[in-house]
Amino acid sequence: MWNSWFGLANIIFITVVESLNVYSYYSAIMTEPGRVPPGWRPEATEEEMATAQAAALASLTEKKREKKLGLRDPASLVNRLRYCTKCSQWKPPRAHHCSDCEHCVLRMDHHCPWIGNCVGHYNHKYFVLFLFYASLGLAYGVLSHIVGIVSFLAHQDKHAPFDVTVIFMVVSITIMFPLTMGLMSLLFWQLSLAWSNMTGIEDMYNDSAIRVARRENKKYFFPYDLGITQNLYAFFGSTVWMWFLPTKPSPGTGTSYKLNPNYSFHDA
Repeated sequence: MWNSWFGLANIIFITVVESLNVYSYYSAIMTEPGRVPPGWRPEATEEEMATAQAAALASLTEKKREKKLGLRDPASLVNRLRYCTKCSQWKPPRAHHCSDCEHCVLRMDHHCPWIGNCVGHYNHKYFVLFLFYASLGLAYGVLSHIVGIVSFLAHQDKHAPFDVTVIFMVVSITIMFPLTMGLMSLLFWQLSLAWSNMTGIEDMYNDSAIRVARRENKKYFFPYDLGITQNLYAFFGSTVWMWFLPTKPSPGTGTSYKLNPNYSFHDA
């Protein structure tokens, strides 16, 4: 009786996890990460926009342009005007141009070859849930195989022929374990970004900002860090029980975001 119930529970668990995994993966692939709305313009004067556009058209890379204009304070992620010369349009805060997708992506995290799509404003949650359920399924598979091998060895009849199934289980563990570790590492990194309300690109800016702040004996606040609870609401949605479901959160338009009132550099 116990084996029957355990087997049924095992089938239900694997079916639910893998169904959520496949649907999250499908949603991450098929959901448009977010394009800049046609005609979007920043709130600035014509003179300010003309100056920023001229700097962008000066054939300088983004990094060189920042260095030349002295934009080392990552508060410029919020304040400065950015014009994309490849798309010939203005970029909202947190948007970046993707050379693979050939357009600017709202709140871009990175371009992922696994999904053949950018991870951005509208599909970031789906991507994280895909990592979560893929890691959970693989970890469960590794654990189940280990339990199976231990159980076989503990009850093996010395006079019975060796079961070749054990070899297949060992090979499976050898393949699944490094995949599990790799996916879980990426998952934990993405979760750390989520509870900081940060993208992978902004994480690089943030590291630079912290170093600059330390040199100047100042304290740095990331512009979009609203506190862990509000950050998770912004990322996964306002309904907690739906955080683990591949449903669309309510992330707004992707052209503006709430700000930490303490952002930028302050004296330590």
